[in-house]
Amino acid sequence: MSDKTSRIAVVGAGLSGLATAYFLGKELPDAEITVYEEESSAGGKILSNRDAEFPHEMGPNGFLSSRREIFELCEELGLDVLFANTDAAKRYLWMGDSLKRIPEGPVSMMTWGELSLKTKLSLFGDVLKKPRTSEDESLYDFVSQQFTEEFAMKIADPFVAGVFAADPKKLSMRSAFPAVFDAQRKHGSVIKGMKAAYKEKVEKGLAPAKRKRGRLCSLRGGMKALPKALSERLKVRCNTQITTINVEDEKPILCFDGKQHEFDAVVFATPADRSSEILTATMPGLAENLVNVPYTPVGVAVCGFRKTLDIPRGFGFLVPSTEKSRVLGVLFSSQIFPENHAEGTTLRVMFGGAREPDLLDLDEAELKQIVEAELKEKLGISDEMDFFEVIPWKRAIPMYELGHHKKVEYIQSALREKSIFITGTSLYGVSMNDCIVSGQTCAEQVRNYLRTKYD
Repeated sequence: MSDKTSRIAVVGAGLSGLATAYFLGKELPDAEITVYEEESSAGGKILSNRDAEFPHEMGPNGFLSSRREIFELCEELGLDVLFANTDAAKRYLWMGDSLKRIPEGPVSMMTWGELSLKTKLSLFGDVLKKPRTSEDESLYDFVSQQFTEEFAMKIADPFVAGVFAADPKKLSMRSAFPAVFDAQRKHGSVIKGMKAAYKEKVEKGLAPAKRKRGRLCSLRGGMKALPKALSERLKVRCNTQITTINVEDEKPILCFDGKQHEFDAVVFATPADRSSEILTATMPGLAENLVNVPYTPVGVAVCGFRKTLDIPRGFGFLVPSTEKSRVLGVLFSSQIFPENHAEGTTLRVMFGGAREPDLLDLDEAELKQIVEAELKEKLGISDEMDFFEVIPWKRAIPMYELGHHKKVEYIQSALREKSIFITGTSLYGVSMNDCIVSGQTCAEQVRNYLRTKYD
C-alpha cells in the first residue's frame, strides 16, 4: 500500500465490530481505525455481572475449545481460559415428566430407550442417502428426511431452542448450519461429508490430524473479559450515534455529533435493523434486505440460592417443543464454571423464543412465579430464591429464515468493490466464534479493497 494513512470506521462495538477492528489493525498497522458505539460501553450482548451477590453471565455462556479462531484469540490476548467442569458433558432433556440424559455418542444413542428402532436404524442409513438438490430446507425438513421426524422433534428441536430459540420448521438449514448442509449436498451422507470436510482442513493445516472433542470454555472473570481486552487495544468511541452515511467520490461520509466525517472505508457491525436505518437513504435496496432479517426474543432469568441444591450433575437441560413447558431450558451455571460463581447454586433459566415470545412482556413478579413452578416441577426445587434477576433480550438472536442466503448474496453483490462493508451475526452466524471468523474475513476484504484502490 502507499504511504497514505487510511481512515477506517467500524460502526458497532459488539464482538463482531471489535474483532474486525482488531484484525484490521494487524492487516493495516498504519491505518487510523476507530470503533463507534452508541451505547455507553463496548461488548454488545456479551455482558457479565460480577458485582451481584450471585455473579452471572447476562449473554453468551461460553465457547468450545474446538472453535480454533476464538480459542486462539483468547490465548493471543493473554486471557485466562477456564474449562468447564467434566460433569458439564452430562446434558439432559425434559421428556415425559422427567429428565433424560442425552447419549454422548452413537453407541449410547443406539441403546437409548427414548428413540424408536426406526430412528436408530436411520442413523446407520445416513451413509446410504443421496445428495438432495433443493436450494434450501428448514432444519426440521432436513433432519426428518436425513433421519426421521422423531429425531427432528426429540433431538434437533430442543438443540435449536438452545442455540437459536427458533422454530425448526422456519429456520434455514443452509444458513444456520452451512457445514452440515454442504456435507449432505456433496456426499449425501452427513457423516461422510463432515469427515471429508475435516480431512480437507487437515490437509490445509487448519486442523489437527487427530480430531479432539471440544470442551466448553469461559474466561476468568466472565465472558466480558474478551470484549474488554479487545477494547483496551483499540480506539473505541462510545455514546456516539451514527445518523446517516453518504458516499462522495467513492468516499463514505458518516454523520455524527452534528458533523460529517470522511473515511476511506466503513464497516457496519451493528444489528441488521440499525444498519438498515443508517443506510436507507444511500442504499435503499440493501437496507430493505437488512431490515427483513428478523430477531428472536429470549429472556434469561438468573436464580441464586445460598445453599447447594440437590440437582443432577451436569450442564443443564433443554425442553422439546412437544413437551408442556413455559421455559426453553435451564443451565446449571455454578456447576459448569464454579470459579466464576458464588458458593451455593446459580441457575440460568431461558424462556420466550419463538415458542412463547409474549413472556418477555410480563413483569418480574409474574415471571418469578412461572420460573418457580418450572424449577419445582422439573428439578424438585422448593427452596426460596435468594437472588432473582431477569434479563429480557427483546431482540436476542438473528433468525435465519428460509432463503436467508439470498439476502446475503444480494448484500454482497450490492457492496462489491465499494467502500462500505457489513459483517456480524445478522448475516454470518450467531456464535461468538462466527463473530471472530466474520471479523477476520471482513478485515481481509477491507485490506484488499484499499490496496486495490491506492496501490
